[in-house]
Amino acid sequence: MDEVQDQGSPLELPGSRVWTPEQREFVQTWQERAYRSLGESRGWGSDPLTAFRQLVPSDLPPEHFSSDPLQRQHGADSLSAEEWAEFDRGGRAIRNKYMSRPLPTPYEHPHLYRVMEMTFDAVIGASVFQGKPLDPLPLIATLPRGDVSAQILTEPETDVPIVFFEQGLFLYLQHFAILLSWALPPFSPEQFEESALARLPTRHTMPPQASGAFAGTLYGYVVSGSPIGERVPIQVFPGNQLLAAMVLTYMERFIMAHELSHVLSARSDPPPGSESDREQEFSADEAGADVAMDLAVEGLGSWVVGYWACDLALTAIDLLERALGLLAFGHFHLRFVSPTHPPGSERRARLRRRTASLAPQFSPQSLEAANHLLAMSDALLGRLWEFTAPALLFARSQRAATPSPLWNRRIERDYKAVPPPTSESKTVS
Repeated sequence: MDEVQDQGSPLELPGSRVWTPEQREFVQTWQERAYRSLGESRGWGSDPLTAFRQLVPSDLPPEHFSSDPLQRQHGADSLSAEEWAEFDRGGRAIRNKYMSRPLPTPYEHPHLYRVMEMTFDAVIGASVFQGKPLDPLPLIATLPRGDVSAQILTEPETDVPIVFFEQGLFLYLQHFAILLSWALPPFSPEQFEESALARLPTRHTMPPQASGAFAGTLYGYVVSGSPIGERVPIQVFPGNQLLAAMVLTYMERFIMAHELSHVLSARSDPPPGSESDREQEFSADEAGADVAMDLAVEGLGSWVVGYWACDLALTAIDLLERALGLLAFGHFHLRFVSPTHPPGSERRARLRRRTASLAPQFSPQSLEAANHLLAMSDALLGRLWEFTAPALLFARSQRAATPSPLWNRRIERDYKAVPPPTSESKTVS
């Protein structure tokens, strides 16, 4: 294993978390194994550092945290001089807290890891997690295998849980947020207010680039098996950077809270067999949505955008599952049979039913805004899928496009072809 600088000393990182040498070695071993496998699959040899350097970009530049791009986009007069100055002070505080600290291993993705640290700190500060036994605090790390998932392992020497997020999960959400910036109407800062959300147009003429990029992103992810080192076909739609950033922030918070709720459940020692794996996923979705909504109230004054982002995250997973099944089997007659995870569509429907059951707790204006956003994104993303599905089928039949071998285990585990319905099997009610 490659040597880590100061391997014998604890490493303190943001959020008062300290990595011991045992934890760093444990994580680095898993990361080396994953980069070695990825490098061999791409013909780069078995040196994990070679694959890491080929795929992982450098750290974020300081100007990433400046307000200059937003001022050029929205106009300097869209906020007061003091509000822009406050934005820049916040950017400098983030840079000083998260960007100046060393990474725990030489194989850590610098951008994603720092985003995850910021997301982690926001999530554990939410009221949903206050007073809960997240002790010891888990550590987080990334793996480059491309799957849209995470796994929780316990470092045996220190008994600290480590949440390994697949880089593909966060990168896919980033790509999805970029695609949303093209598919959805432009949002100004004022339109994130509840009263304005309910007045957004439900009909929107999408630029032609939206449908092509949407299909290209799903195709590329399924066929390559990993978005690492892959570029999204387009950049954020000019004028809709705020929407992309806002939605991505709350999608990431939802995913982080979902995984931490699994850590919390494990630490609470539930009775064996008290809840199936699939039910645990539904429960984790609910906890994640509670956190995202709580943080949206704190940051935006309303839960609506936080809830919408959770719904969009599950929609993104559903669309990827559909694309994977379509390129694997060439038809729509599939059943999702994962023993541990319900399909994204079922998770989204379950979360919507649960939120609807809480309707008496929300104001009529909030409910109107939330339902309006769901209807708008359902209509627009449904139209995009209507374009994407034939494009994927064409690629499969004409180019012999099939999923990357990296998806083989998941396809064998999660999908089952079923006979197509026949006219004789239809009933009239």
